Amino acid sequence: MAIDLKRFERIKDDVEKKQREVNRAEGSLSTQMTRLKQDFKCETLEQAEELLEKIKTKMERVDKQFQEKMEEFDEEWSGKLDE
Repeated sequence: MAIDLKRFERIKDDVEKKQREVNRAEGSLSTQMTRLKQDFKCETLEQAEELLEKIKTKMERVDKQFQEKMEEFDEEWSGKLDE
């Protein structure tokens, strides 16, 4: 019987530890969802993912425009600035 009691106590401790981990994870999730709502006006993860894709697309477009302008600048000024 003593072995069963020790095993029970170990299992109980493991369950309590896992429950604390779940509670921490839920708290972290709640904090991050609140932040998404406040900072980015996203109510769901799906909205946040959509916003992220829009931002990535815009950044790619802006980066391409920047590279094009840098090439134009380099073509126009490369010989003049070296003098």
